[in-house]
Amino acid sequence: MSLNPLPTKVDPRIKRTRKLLQQAFQELMTDRGFQDISVQDIADRAGINRATFYAHFEDKYDLLRASVSDALEQQLRGVLPEHPLFTFENICLLGTTVSAFMGRFFGHCGMNSQNSEQMLVGMQVQQDVRDRLAEWIARTPTALPVPDEAAHAVAWVIFGTAIQQSRTKDKAAPDAALALLVTGIAPYLAEDATSPHARSPR
Repeated sequence: MSLNPLPTKVDPRIKRTRKLLQQAFQELMTDRGFQDISVQDIADRAGINRATFYAHFEDKYDLLRASVSDALEQQLRGVLPEHPLFTFENICLLGTTVSAFMGRFFGHCGMNSQNSEQMLVGMQVQQDVRDRLAEWIARTPTALPVPDEAAHAVAWVIFGTAIQQSRTKDKAAPDAALALLVTGIAPYLAEDATSPHARSPR
């Protein structure tokens, strides 16, 4: 999560500057490695000064985290309902989209624990998935209170499946792995879940 989150209503100039910085960063990333890019490089490519950069981001790591979050958000738009509930169907949609997102980012090499850029991206994706699931749970009416660990556990299954698929290029959807959780989380899923996987343990 970016250390400088945008307020609910954002000045268009702020949005424009952040977009310029993210575009400049993405362009530089196609030419060189993350570690070889400096804040000055990003500022120069965006046509702004360093002080303006630091008014929006703590450092290039913060910019990377924000860029990942925004890219994932764009991928999820149109895939999920506007206000998703904690259902098996929505969890599977989230898992499938995250797997595709991770696969495109890591390409043929898979996630490498020695690559700091990949580790930062992976950590940000896992955190975004967990936070999103927590929001779903908070708005979903259920008969039983949902354990605090639910969002964390489901997020790790989604993230772990995405990493495995990026390494093996297995095209199977993550539904199978997620279905293993259903017996445990079924009492907490919304009643409108349509998947038979979500209903069978009840």
